[in-house]
This record gives sequence, C-alpha cells and structure tokens, in this order.
Amino acid sequence: MNPIRARIERELSGTGAFLRCDRGHALYVTNLPVKRAEWQEIADALERAKIWVEPAGQLLRLTPDACWADEFAAWVQEQTAPGDLTRQLEKRRGQPVCAEETACWLEGVKRLELGDQGDYERDARQAAAVALRKKCGGLMYACGACLDLMDKETK
Repeated sequence: MNPIRARIERELSGTGAFLRCDRGHALYVTNLPVKRAEWQEIADALERAKIWVEPAGQLLRLTPDACWADEFAAWVQEQTAPGDLTRQLEKRRGQPVCAEETACWLEGVKRLELGDQGDYERDARQAAAVALRKKCGGLMYACGACLDLMDKETK
C-alpha cells in the first residue's frame, strides 16, 4: 500500500468511512462527513500531514501535497529499480512544480491503485515535455516511479 493511502487510512481507522480513488482532480474521496459528525478534527490532522481536504457535499476530496512525492518514490524504489525514463526525469528533481506534472503524478497513483496502466507512459512523456517548456519538472521523477511500478506489475 502506498504511503499516502496508508497515512489517510490511519486517520480514517474506526470511522467506517470509505476511501476510494477520486474521478476528478483529487487523489482520493471519502464519505467521512456522513460517517462522523466531528469529521473536521480528522480533516485537520490530514491537513497537518500535508494532505489537502476539499469538502464536496457529503464527501471530502483528498489530495497530497507535492512533498509526498519523495516518500512515494522511495516506496516504489523498495519494490523495483528505476527505469531509463525515471533516471532521466530524476534530473529535474528540485525544480519548480507545475500543475500538469502534479496532475500526471496523481493520475499515475490512481492508475496503480486501479490496475489500469492505459496510456500513462504517453501522458507522462507529454507532461515532461510541458514541464521542460515551462522550466519546471520537480515532480516528474514521481511520474517515472509510477511507470516503473506499472512495468513491474505487467511483467
């Protein structure tokens, strides 16, 4: 289980709330407000952990901050070696982060959880090209890590 999901599940433990991949811009969605009247305390704990909480009706959308990318990539590296693309993208580490690469990383984590690689490699390469033009790319190594794990799981 990836470290982001593990952290969120620890906070939701005992609440009876579900945790699913979001179909929108967030990484996860939960029905915590329906299950627990005092849900704000848990949401505050998640925010302190740099997991942003966005109320959406009776649901909460949860999105990790970019600072989670290092822990996520380390988790992937415990399971598989970095591929060629990841080694190339690693050079951008420490650069500013743009919206396109953030969306690409979140999509990669979702695809890993759902077991659906789809055209993620194409998406990651397109996000890397945009990042290069915009002089950003600090999260692209995490996108590469998603690809590495997807490749391992398909072999």
